[in-house]
Amino acid sequence: MEKYSRKIDSIMERMLYEEDFADDAEKGLVKIFYNDLDMDGKQKILQAIDESYEYIDVFSDDVIRNKIEESLGKRPIITLSGEEIIHKMDIEL
Repeated sequence: MEKYSRKIDSIMERMLYEEDFADDAEKGLVKIFYNDLDMDGKQKILQAIDESYEYIDVFSDDVIRNKIEESLGKRPIITLSGEEIIHKMDIEL
């Protein structure tokens, strides 16, 4: 079990390391944190993680779920600029 936990930690660290290079000073930047989501949004994220890894069970293993939720609460899970939102959503201005 500890092996799986370390693997999840390393994956999260890689993702967070890449996020550190984002330019936070840019205006119009939106950061969405795990804690900003409603219960359905949080459930979908946990479900996606659970489905991605056959060797972990996010919903029955409280230790794993708590580690994931703790890690997700530290940094934004999504960072988008206003321009990216316009392009991704194909909004005509």
